[in-house]
Amino acid sequence: MATIQEIIKQALNPFDPVTFATGNFWEDPDNGAVNVNSIHQDEINQITTTLSAVNQDHRPRTILLAGDAGSGKSYLLKRLKQQLNQQAFFAYIGPWANSDRIWRYILRETVDSMLKIPEGEKESQLLLWLKSLPAFKKNGWLLNERQQFISDLRASYPGGIHRNKEFFGVLYDLTNPERYHLAYQWLRGEDLDEDELKTLGVRGSIDNEDDAQNILINFGRISSSTKPIVLCFDQLDNIPRLPDASLDLQALFNVNSTLHTRRVNFLIIISIVTDTWQRNKKKLQPADFDRLNPKILLKNITLEQAESLWASKLYPLHQQADPKPTSPIYPLTRQDLEEEFPGQKTTPRKTLSLGNQLIQRYKTQVVNSELSRIDLISEDSEGVKISEPSTIDLTSEDSEGVKTSELSRIDLTSEDIETVSISEPSKTESTTKKDTAGESIPIADKLLASFKLKWQKEFQKTEQQITRIQDIGESQLIGMLREALEALEIRGIKPKLLLGSFASHSLSYQLPSPQGRIGLVWGETTNGTSFYHLMNACDQAIKGNRCQTLYLIRHTKISLKRDTKGYKLYSQLFNASRHIHIKLDDLSSVHYLATYHSLVNDACSQELVLANKTITLTELKSLIRESGILQDCPLLKDLNIISIVDNKVPLNPVKEFVLNVLKQDQVIGLKVLIKTTHRQFNRLKEIEIQQRIKELCQENELKLIPVDGSPETQSVYLVP
Repeated sequence: MATIQEIIKQALNPFDPVTFATGNFWEDPDNGAVNVNSIHQDEINQITTTLSAVNQDHRPRTILLAGDAGSGKSYLLKRLKQQLNQQAFFAYIGPWANSDRIWRYILRETVDSMLKIPEGEKESQLLLWLKSLPAFKKNGWLLNERQQFISDLRASYPGGIHRNKEFFGVLYDLTNPERYHLAYQWLRGEDLDEDELKTLGVRGSIDNEDDAQNILINFGRISSSTKPIVLCFDQLDNIPRLPDASLDLQALFNVNSTLHTRRVNFLIIISIVTDTWQRNKKKLQPADFDRLNPKILLKNITLEQAESLWASKLYPLHQQADPKPTSPIYPLTRQDLEEEFPGQKTTPRKTLSLGNQLIQRYKTQVVNSELSRIDLISEDSEGVKISEPSTIDLTSEDSEGVKTSELSRIDLTSEDIETVSISEPSKTESTTKKDTAGESIPIADKLLASFKLKWQKEFQKTEQQITRIQDIGESQLIGMLREALEALEIRGIKPKLLLGSFASHSLSYQLPSPQGRIGLVWGETTNGTSFYHLMNACDQAIKGNRCQTLYLIRHTKISLKRDTKGYKLYSQLFNASRHIHIKLDDLSSVHYLATYHSLVNDACSQELVLANKTITLTELKSLIRESGILQDCPLLKDLNIISIVDNKVPLNPVKEFVLNVLKQDQVIGLKVLIKTTHRQFNRLKEIEIQQRIKELCQENELKLIPVDGSPETQSVYLVP
């Protein structure tokens, strides 16, 4: 086993801000290693008590969960889901795009969450909920007894169930593997075509606010026979705004009021930044405050809790060390916390950010101690040695698992390294001078590198989550497109180009003459009647001269018969005029827009941390432009939004990734770097990644020490 100094030097920084908990608790895998039970335990106990009350009398409660940015609100919601998922079903509901569609959005997000599989279970929350109903406990799955199932449930709930025959019929279809996905799509409010509606035996989709509200209430009422559903509203800083630029929180509290007047088995948690709440609560009606019970304000954590948070992050590295460190937070110290937080209080984010900075400094100091004993002048790029791929084991579960280095070649013992201390600057000059490896990297370069790494991580996650165009509603899609246009500084953006029910699917923006005003409509409906009404709304916008050019954006193939009214009008508008149908060949454009939207949500909620800096929305827009990432979005290219004037040859993506990792982490073990890169580019072979790293060394971008060591013992650092 290696010493703790060697392990920390070669490992990725365990306090990397990319790992900070933000957003949807269903999207990131649970990581029990970072749980510190003492943090916010009183608040968790309060929420648990409130949930028990809901479970007893089946009446809704609403909790206001407020806290400063970085106080751990998202982390707390994730812990609640981890600890209480056996007692309740959990739904995560992020910011909505249009307040006039808020019920439809909440229903969709709730059903999507119900489709998730809780930890330790084999079935989704939706099936667990269904199987816990009395009808199933009494009669089992009732195979081929659809009508009996509907009759039993109608008898169990004689009043107050909206569209009860259709709703219970769709619930039954959830038990049929051939109809399960279709039933799920109807419940979440997708606009199904005529044949699909006939298969389910329903007269129409859930396509209006009244239907969505009552179907959601159906879930709440039936849940009185089983466990409560917890609706967690989060990242509310990116919801629609009122004309005076304040947040439209009243739309959410109108929903809350309605749920309280109906007997639903819901616990509603509204998570919000304290400052955001204080600035916007004056817009709410007095009765709304009476329904908030309890109001929970997250407090700062103690230095003892901060130590525990550090220890939980460092634990995996300490477990690999021999001998084991005497302190659970080595190489960090209590003195580091006391000097940074003299008031003896801090927040989880500030604690993690400090840990990140100190580990970066420690890694840099360790490698500088090594470099001071090596004659770098005699080295050239041809002296770099990277072993053959057979010597590297990429199947290991632990990317930070490294072997002991033969440091005798560079005349450096573990005792020499151990004298390096972050908390005692007198023992090393590198705490007061610029570090040779790392500190000379401009902060702007670090920030851009951190952003690109964050983007790649979020983009991969988005690709896994969005596999159908129907996963996101058109109003959300057009809202995401608007955010991208704003980031690219497109002028004169106005929402709701169309009138009527499709208004939220559209927008317009201004281009210089002769292009004039450009209209955009996103329409994915497969229903013939809905498609005709969409085309009619487009026709009215064109005739009303509300835009000079209209783009119809659509991924779904138009499969209507050519003699239908909808198809004829479509052909008239988009096949024989200046107006254009953009046919998205794949979902890559949606992945670009959704990834940026996720980062916008984080930035608005003050949860986007890059290079130890909390990024504002304005700074995010600047980074997205500087990075040029959106230049690869096919939809923006088709709209002629992107104009590429830079003729520089782009850097090889593997090389760029490696450099970005080193700009953020300063020094990493070669084996760890190869494994990290392989996770990002898993289609590449090991030897290809090694070759790119070797080329960077030959180009004097990177250095390896010891030069003639094996991959298990070599470390990589960025040449200043």
